[in-house]
Amino acid sequence: MAIEYVVENQDFSKFDNDTDLHLVKVDRNLTHYYVDSKCPKCGGKGYIWYYDYVEGGICFMCNGSGVHNQKIVVRTKEYREKLEAKRLAKIRAGAAEKNASFLKKEGFSEQGITYVVMGNTYEIKDELKAAGAIWSYLIGWHFPEEPKDYPTCILSKDTEIAKGITLFEEYPTGLIGYADTWIIQDYIKSLKDRYDASQQPETDYVGEVGKKFEMLLVYTGSANYETHFTYYGELQSIHKFADSQGNILIWKTSASLMKVVDGEYKPIEPGEQIKLKGTIKEHSEYKGRKQTVLTRCKIVA
Repeated sequence: MAIEYVVENQDFSKFDNDTDLHLVKVDRNLTHYYVDSKCPKCGGKGYIWYYDYVEGGICFMCNGSGVHNQKIVVRTKEYREKLEAKRLAKIRAGAAEKNASFLKKEGFSEQGITYVVMGNTYEIKDELKAAGAIWSYLIGWHFPEEPKDYPTCILSKDTEIAKGITLFEEYPTGLIGYADTWIIQDYIKSLKDRYDASQQPETDYVGEVGKKFEMLLVYTGSANYETHFTYYGELQSIHKFADSQGNILIWKTSASLMKVVDGEYKPIEPGEQIKLKGTIKEHSEYKGRKQTVLTRCKIVA
């Protein structure tokens, strides 16, 4: 395979004066064809000193001769631009057909539209497949035509999945391809989160930020994660609660939820009602649902 270079002002002196290069021919477009006989691996020496412990350091590319012919092609800037324009024109001429084939392969309609299935698709994946849905590791299960029996969100090839970024990017050649994988997956996750939130009872914030509280809550469960604030890491918990209206409250702490029964500490189980007091830290949202974040809490009953 030849190595290509470009020169401006039809100035080939750099290559003509290189004693390692031998000019083979010049074509009608002033393209110069050279041969570089010096081995590029050993620099023409025939051996490589830092590999001296392997067969005396002989260069395996040139078998110790120092000679390894390499074709060098040098074009003028004007002719290189002309070739590039022809190449792009050829690609653009076939771009529409290739783009249509690309969309079909990815499971989109001829108009570049698909319908992404919402909800828990894992449990019904066989059913979806039988119904004609297509699986993609980027966007999950989807239909090129809108289905009647499944909740979906429409996704177009021109959908803006992030600021200034569409699902499919069009290159200067006219061909299209995917945007960055993580951007697509984040967008699809946001669609699914919004859908899941829409299927849940609406929640509201509880209390006033910065104020103390004391209320009866139902413990609904915990999620754990590890922090790196200490050398060995620390296990933190997100304890989740619900008030009488079903509003969500969370408490992030390293403490476990325990109660005293007959003089012994026992864990509080999901579904149990407790009286908790503490401080309202902030109001936030998670997966489209409002939640109240608590801090400095204590179980009082």
